[in-house]
Amino acid sequence: MKVVIVNAFDTYEHRVDLLYDYFKRKNCNVHVYASDFQHIKKTYRNIVKEDYTFIHTKAYRKNLSARRLQSHKEFSEEVYRKIKDQDIDLLWVLIPPNSLTSMAVHYKQYHNRAKLILDLIDLWPETMPIHSFKNIPPLLWWKNMRDNNLHYADLIVTECNLYQEKLRKIIKHQEAKTLYLARHYHEYFPAFPYIENTIKFCYLGSINNIIDISLIKVALENLQKDMKTEVHIIGDGEKREELIRELEKASISSVYYGKIFDYEEKRKIVAQCHFGINIMKESVCVGLTMKSMDYFEYGIPLLNNIKGDTWKIIEKYGVGYNLKNPEDITWKELKDKVNIRQKVRKVGEKLFTIESFYKTMDQIMRSCHVEKLL
Repeated sequence: MKVVIVNAFDTYEHRVDLLYDYFKRKNCNVHVYASDFQHIKKTYRNIVKEDYTFIHTKAYRKNLSARRLQSHKEFSEEVYRKIKDQDIDLLWVLIPPNSLTSMAVHYKQYHNRAKLILDLIDLWPETMPIHSFKNIPPLLWWKNMRDNNLHYADLIVTECNLYQEKLRKIIKHQEAKTLYLARHYHEYFPAFPYIENTIKFCYLGSINNIIDISLIKVALENLQKDMKTEVHIIGDGEKREELIRELEKASISSVYYGKIFDYEEKRKIVAQCHFGINIMKESVCVGLTMKSMDYFEYGIPLLNNIKGDTWKIIEKYGVGYNLKNPEDITWKELKDKVNIRQKVRKVGEKLFTIESFYKTMDQIMRSCHVEKLL
């Protein structure tokens, strides 16, 4: 069975590696087409990976720019030129960019026997921090490029259940499956950090326009009435200085570590904290965050306001606190959630490990009626 995977972003590459490994384990002939431009670092890479073709892609510096849209369009066109004459059994395309949806459907129209899976990792422009501009013509055109082509897919895969809810009017009765982000869990027994006179929170990841700094400040300010509050920050972004400044205004101490990629170094910092902050602006459309994945692996309870999957997981398994009103939160409500680290870790192992990823992939293959080809 010949499988082709298409991916434009290095941010999704871990998912691509899992897909690649899954299909190779099934003795498939697998090839990946990816961009040579790194979205996170905004630099080119010059590497060689087995069964990968890195396509030279126009660079862009700003995430919200016409040049970026042009870069994605040209990448999609070049991928099509590479695959248009190939006889592919399964074409798996990670979306965004939405231009890849048109490319994949164009291939499907000329190769009707091929199975097409569109893997929606993110929703553009729904998840972008530009709520008041999402219906202007350029962004509406970009959204429609995805929505108007989804029905051609043999199966829709989403990164979270929330995306299926948001797209229900578009995909209607079309079959869709959720394939959560996954990772290898390091061996780790999460111990309960002793509380003296300070409740410690950690914030992991990007500090950007989609996090709700005001809500974080109000919630922690209210907790500070009961007990001294401290925030340990690992990550960086354009809103870092504002976050630290607003915490200082509320007399909340913070410790800033910068970006840390080493697992053990990060684990030592998180291990001393009692809760992980998982708070974004209400207008953001996201079901799970990378930081929440980190929190589950480290076994740290979540202080969360993100609706959809994360909210429901916390409600179902009791692995944190869903913030309904930041002005009402008290230490009395939180203290029973502190000593549940092993429980949080076990839920993470159930939902977000590589083993659970492979099990879901087996279900997806059966739904797409390709299991007999594997």
